Amino acid sequence: MPLYLVVHTPKPDVDEETVFPPTDLAGLARDHAGDDARTRWLKTLSPDLHDERHFSMWNAKNADDILEVMERYHFMSEMDHHPIAVQEWDPQTVLAAG
Repeated sequence: MPLYLVVHTPKPDVDEETVFPPTDLAGLARDHAGDDARTRWLKTLSPDLHDERHFSMWNAKNADDILEVMERYHFMSEMDHHPIAVQEWDPQTVLAAG
């Protein structure tokens, strides 16, 4: 299944009175973290306090499946989500390729 990096950025022009539904993080982890999940949440990375973005990694058939899961569980609903299909490689992969 393809690997996706999702960049989460704060929604522009949201006033302080706007209330977003709480994230069902436990439900998301229960339903979408297992090896058998069709859309699988792998991890989320939070930069230091000077960067409001977050990044998450997913396995999914397509970006729309990820966005649908995020919407259903209200995952970071105060953010805009930008899924990008990526390929993972590292120094060992480069050396193995010769």
